[in-house]
Amino acid sequence: MGCRSKEKNAGTKQAVLASPQASAEAADPLTAATAMEAAFAAQLQKTEAAQGAESEAVADLLDQWVELRWRSGRSQEKDSQALTSRAYELRRRLHPPGDLRRVPSLQSLAITKAEAGDNPAARELFEEALAIRRRSLPAGDAAIGETLHRLANVQYLSGQIIAARRLYEEALAIREKALGPNDPVVADSLDGVATSLRALGSLAEARPLAERSLAIRQRQLGPRHLDVAYSTSSLAFLLSQLGDFTEARTLFERSLSITREHFGPRNPLLVEDLFGLAGVTMILGDQTAAMQEASEGLDIWRRTLGPDHPNTARGEFVLGLMTLPADRASGRRLVKNAHRRLEQLLGQEHAWSIVAQCTEAWIAGEDGDWKKAVELGLRAADSQHRFFLTGSPNLTRHEALNLLPPGDRCGLDIALRFSVEAAAAAGTAEKTGPPPEWIASVWETLIRTRARWLDEAVARQRALRDEVTPEVHAALAKRDAAWGNLAKLATSVPQGPPDAIPSPLLASAHRDFELAERQLATASAPYRSLATERRRTARLHLSDLRTASGAKTALVGYVRYNQPSEVAGAEIEALFQRSRPAYLALVLPTGSNTPRIVPLGAAAPIDTALDRWHRAVSRPPLSEAGDETWRELGKTVRKLVWDPLTPYVEAARLVLIVPDGELFRLDFQTLPAPSGSGGSFLAETAPAIHYLTAERQLVRIEATEGVDSRGSGLLIAGAPDFDSSPAVGPRSGGPTTTDDSETASLRSLSPPCLALDKLHFDPLPGTGQEIQQVSRIWTNSSRGRGEEVLLLRGERACEGTLRAAATGRRVIHLATHGFYLPTDCQGNLATDLPLLTSGLALAGANRRRATEPGEDGILFAAELAGWDLSGVEWVVLSGCDTGIGATRAREGVLGLRRAIEVAGARSLILSLWAVDDRAAIEWINALYRHRLTGASTADAVQRANREILARRRAEGRSVHPYYWGAFIASGDWR
Repeated sequence: MGCRSKEKNAGTKQAVLASPQASAEAADPLTAATAMEAAFAAQLQKTEAAQGAESEAVADLLDQWVELRWRSGRSQEKDSQALTSRAYELRRRLHPPGDLRRVPSLQSLAITKAEAGDNPAARELFEEALAIRRRSLPAGDAAIGETLHRLANVQYLSGQIIAARRLYEEALAIREKALGPNDPVVADSLDGVATSLRALGSLAEARPLAERSLAIRQRQLGPRHLDVAYSTSSLAFLLSQLGDFTEARTLFERSLSITREHFGPRNPLLVEDLFGLAGVTMILGDQTAAMQEASEGLDIWRRTLGPDHPNTARGEFVLGLMTLPADRASGRRLVKNAHRRLEQLLGQEHAWSIVAQCTEAWIAGEDGDWKKAVELGLRAADSQHRFFLTGSPNLTRHEALNLLPPGDRCGLDIALRFSVEAAAAAGTAEKTGPPPEWIASVWETLIRTRARWLDEAVARQRALRDEVTPEVHAALAKRDAAWGNLAKLATSVPQGPPDAIPSPLLASAHRDFELAERQLATASAPYRSLATERRRTARLHLSDLRTASGAKTALVGYVRYNQPSEVAGAEIEALFQRSRPAYLALVLPTGSNTPRIVPLGAAAPIDTALDRWHRAVSRPPLSEAGDETWRELGKTVRKLVWDPLTPYVEAARLVLIVPDGELFRLDFQTLPAPSGSGGSFLAETAPAIHYLTAERQLVRIEATEGVDSRGSGLLIAGAPDFDSSPAVGPRSGGPTTTDDSETASLRSLSPPCLALDKLHFDPLPGTGQEIQQVSRIWTNSSRGRGEEVLLLRGERACEGTLRAAATGRRVIHLATHGFYLPTDCQGNLATDLPLLTSGLALAGANRRRATEPGEDGILFAAELAGWDLSGVEWVVLSGCDTGIGATRAREGVLGLRRAIEVAGARSLILSLWAVDDRAAIEWINALYRHRLTGASTADAVQRANREILARRRAEGRSVHPYYWGAFIASGDWR
């Protein structure tokens, strides 16, 4: 939950504090608190008499008094803010603006403001203190780290998780350097970084930091020190989120024991742990104990903070969760009231407000009021999206992809779940399905939030192309240099399993790259003024999509969503503990603005069927006798994800599909047609099928029409010389497969799972033949004749030459090895930088350790995303797995597909599995012939599939999808 820093306030005079502190430590907690107050009051009288009421010593004592109150959980007491305000005014009169001596009082006042729930005021005061210390002290002074850490606490409690993480990390770096890696103050910042990572869902990255913090404090301070309790609590919350509830409960109890030993049974510092303990107790099945623990915590907050503090409202919300199973009416009332007060006190876009609204929506749906559940869920989804839009301009790519504050998708998931229930109940028990306007609201909310980072990234690329100031140019150069170093290390430093600690060199390079990206975001005014781009896609309606797609087109938006089935736990990041993933489809039928919702069922059987189908079609059949096996697998998939939609799409000339989840790996055209179709495929019986990453692409494609100048000519690269100088390591034969007794080289890697530092690329002789044939088709066609053809092969098929030649082309065709390394191959890197785990191999790829960054023969997806491909009509990636990558929920595939979209190309031709040379050449030639005779992109793909199928049947060859179905098109379908 919250973060608290317990280090001493730098700059205080410990001699003045010695007597009251000694009194506080000499007795039991309650007596000590009373003695402390009496000692401070007496000391204040003496100091005023000796040095005057307007003296610096009085201000020092007032600040120290509040500091010790805060450290003992008592700074929210009614006269604390009066004490800090007096000290603050004293220092203002004694010292000019910007004077370093003002800082202690600025920070004391900020503390009391934060304790009162006034986070904006606290943030302003800490920012002023930080500015003074930065101007007055050396850059690495530990006092700067202290203020950074305190400001981070406020940002965290305000829901600004990314900002908090940055501040915690900066404070940690300063403190480690100034104080050494094993100082207890360093442990405080380690806890801060771990807490922010935990809130962002980066649990594996957070755990070693939390464990290191606890180890430092236990070693340096002893097992019963109060600061050990704070680190124990931090680790307990992390383990709770990781699902280790038994160990988390043990740690919460240990932390509570230490805190009670220091401050007694009624101190506010107990409350976070009480709620954490209540959460895991509830999950472990003891509701009575959980409610007692939550009630104890809420009673402390009510007594010490009063009814109008955000924490009190938060405590009432948690108690409401605990109450629901036993007394639904009381629990519902507590949740509703807490939600209302949280919005009043924190705003609609705060994480706690969002989760409270999601919970209220869930309760309404469980009670059968589906309409109200959907309305509340959509409102929560809009609040979360506004939060994203507010924070995203200053974020790096990695941060934005991980900007998933608690409740990120809970609102939309709840709206989807109860819309499905309403649709399923139609016609039963006199119930009707959701009306069209209901479904439209749900879909339009999904449209605003699906692949939102794609829009942001595309807008950034356009902004950087349109306006590059000297400041931005310098920031770009710094980022590119940091990227070059990171990419170079990624190809040479061994990687461990996903839960391994990254190599220090690679981790350092990653931090440098993140810092450079942050500086670019800060320097770039275009990054911060993307309002036009956002307004254009903020409130899209289904009628806008119908206009963009055309009357004879059907639009299908698949959604993999969670169905929250049980609310459990008090920890905000894990409230909805049990969810049942499911799929549905939203359909805009041909010639209609009336949407339909089509429930498809639980995700597990669909994902299993999709995986089995992908495995069956992504490798050649062992024999013709096995045909019926793969056909049956394909029929199963078709029945699950296509047949329920046919009443709405069968009259269409074109079906535009937005996939989600495992559906990104499916080419619907490869599925066997229904019975009675004579062994045919959907490629032959269904309308043309084309893919989009998000529905908003329809409008973005229309908006860029006439804005981006159209490119000219064909850039074609293939048959790279991977060993254009002596190869690193031994050569090995390329993997092969058999197609009708003919040997063909696969455009894939063997073995299929290797870290980047182990990859070795074998020659692909067929790609040389392919690029020659494509060049000839282009030159001989009326649509290509007269346009330049630039053919790069061998040593010329290198990164630098390719990038320089790419801008301004009409078509870019790359025939080479593609690679995608999933998380279990690439460890932490796949999670942190997914665009660094997929790419293409170019000239010199096997000697990359001996080359300079940027010309190492590995074209990462992240590098490709930085190219200017605006105006490029087609990018054809004729390699293996070029359409595969890490998949994020409702963000799509984060690989080459995403990179090319960000770079600005209108259409992409990609592969879903490892293709062999012969099959690739045959299909690619057919694709270009149809395109260059006037077919749209969608039609050219369908016609190529049909042509290859007809030819293979006529020649008696296998029509297994492996030989013709690997390629799909995405983006502009025209």
